[in-house]
Amino acid sequence: MNQEAVPVAVPVAVPVAVPVAVPAEGFSGHTAAPAHVEPDYGDTSKHIDDVTEEATQSRIMAEDGTDISFDPYFATRENVNRNQSTTKYNRQPLTLQWEDLKFEVPVGRSATGVPCLKGNEEKGMKTILSGCSGEIKPGGLLAIMGSSGAGKTTLLNLLAGRVTSAKGSKSSGRVLVNGEKRDFSKFRQVASYVLQDDDLFAELTVREQVEFGAMLRLPNTMPTEKKQLAVDRVITELSLSKVANTNIGNELMRGVSGGERKRVSIGTELVTNPSMLFLDEPTSGLDAFNALNVITTLRRLAYNGRTVVTTIHQPRSNIYSQFDMLLLLSQGRVMYFGPAKDAVAYFSALNFHCPAQFNPADYFIDLISVDSRSPDAEALTKKRVAVLADKHSNSAPLVTEYGEDSEMGSMAKLGEPTDTVMEMRSTKYQNSWVTELRFLAVRAFKLMVRERTANFSRLGQTIVFSILLGLIWLNAGRGDSSDDARSLIGILFFLLINQCFGGAFAIIFVFPLERSVVTRERASGTYRVSSYFVAKTLCELPRTFFFNMLFSCILYWMVGLRATVSAFFFFVLVVFITTVTAESLALAISILAADPQAASALIPVALIVSVLFGGFFIEGDQIYDWLVWIKWTSLVQYAFTALVMNEFQGRDIPGLVVPSNGFTKWENVAFLALILLVLRGLGYFFLLKFRAPTFDKTL
Repeated sequence: MNQEAVPVAVPVAVPVAVPVAVPAEGFSGHTAAPAHVEPDYGDTSKHIDDVTEEATQSRIMAEDGTDISFDPYFATRENVNRNQSTTKYNRQPLTLQWEDLKFEVPVGRSATGVPCLKGNEEKGMKTILSGCSGEIKPGGLLAIMGSSGAGKTTLLNLLAGRVTSAKGSKSSGRVLVNGEKRDFSKFRQVASYVLQDDDLFAELTVREQVEFGAMLRLPNTMPTEKKQLAVDRVITELSLSKVANTNIGNELMRGVSGGERKRVSIGTELVTNPSMLFLDEPTSGLDAFNALNVITTLRRLAYNGRTVVTTIHQPRSNIYSQFDMLLLLSQGRVMYFGPAKDAVAYFSALNFHCPAQFNPADYFIDLISVDSRSPDAEALTKKRVAVLADKHSNSAPLVTEYGEDSEMGSMAKLGEPTDTVMEMRSTKYQNSWVTELRFLAVRAFKLMVRERTANFSRLGQTIVFSILLGLIWLNAGRGDSSDDARSLIGILFFLLINQCFGGAFAIIFVFPLERSVVTRERASGTYRVSSYFVAKTLCELPRTFFFNMLFSCILYWMVGLRATVSAFFFFVLVVFITTVTAESLALAISILAADPQAASALIPVALIVSVLFGGFFIEGDQIYDWLVWIKWTSLVQYAFTALVMNEFQGRDIPGLVVPSNGFTKWENVAFLALILLVLRGLGYFFLLKFRAPTFDKTL
């Protein structure tokens, strides 16, 4: 069969080309493609050298004599001259194989727009992926490409063992590691997963982020010096040395660039020296240059003996040239799987010709996408997709063996499986509970100190409100009339409302930012939930106590409350426990709620109910019997009663009725502390059970 010689690996700057339309009648009479097509691309490296030689004749020199000429083939040159890669480290080479993978979910559980393959509608199931098979060897970089909703992330998650367990979902097929069914406990130790979103703490530096992963994900038996060497290796390997001590940053805080942030995410997973690396859309949201830097980094990581699998939407041509293997998906079915350099020839054999000097990735996406802009276009493109899927499934598999002279083949010989590749324990976590607590507490303290905006805002709020309330009720506690006493009762109740809402909203605005990071780290087995929860609690208490002490010192003496040392410190204790209890309530709801907006709506409702039954607006004997139980769950009621008794106990003021619930002031404090413990316990339970990342381990 005669084939057109179509250059793929070398991008050339030309005017925009328009893909040639292929008539629909060409579908039916075309025969299946041969097993393997070897088009003659010529000597790509020689072509690049020729272009470079021509470029040297027109060098651009700066005033200081520096050559600032631009080589547009620098990415392709890196693909050719891989001998310039970083040092190779011994690790266990892993070959990943998958056979006839299929994944279905009940209708309504999948994301809107995911296609449903014909034949499953009547069963109430939606097929996300069907009949997918393939293999990727050590040293190989596999790109999974397709339009939105094609099933890319589902396939990646199946291969990585990261498909979330869902009621009614079904997965079938086989995933093999080095020819054997994978053991998930061992697979998790040698494979890492990089999410599409860079869930990182903006306040940490690049080095601190990577160090944290090393200290908790590398075994406790490994000396600290070796862990530091692993951190240095990763930072060097990912070209992050110049920004190692720079804050990661985010949209509100200046830090590293988007490409560097993505490399930090990769480095966080790379610190365990995994043999296999999975990445979901690593170039999403990056400009062309940073996207290229990320992919060339993956190319080097693969060359160093790792098995790298990534999803990508629509790469530019010199990004496409970095891939060894290509898997094209459309509507959950495989359109092509084989060497990336052979894809153009494969589709040419099916009479779908990529125009010369046109980005193959763009052409493939246009070719296999369903056009839903009109019924006719949708019908035509669906027919084309179905034919391409059938041609692929009916043809002989493309040759995926890497030749003896290929770089990927040589990478498999880097080293045999050894115990030194990963000195991992057989347990789920690599370090003791105490070690986890120590590093989590250190990180939590750093984050707390570096949250300058939040800290200064809360400091300003504390000072302003305490002075404002003090001025409004100035010297109200120094009078002996019943009017003065009732006014004093009003300020005691109002300050509790202020502290409750202030503490709760501090959690609303902070914890949602932290939850995504915790979810990612838990999925990687970085630490136990209990160690994280205890560390977070211990680090929050000093800051909360400081702000409550400052608030009390200003307000207490301006209002003129009971001027004894014991009464003052009891006041501070009650206000502090009340604030922590409100924070615990907000934390429990924030963990339980599906999103921050839901939490923002539920937390004020819960606090308002507690305030209404707090004993100030309505007496306990005036509440309906079927509602009186709410009173005994009100944190405000116990705190308010304790403060009133602390202020007026032993004072005889004619005409004053002091609110009471039948308990002493210390008994009220005990009940308040009990509510605090219950809410903290619920928060831990919700985090442990309802927000735990659970993965399907069928395959």
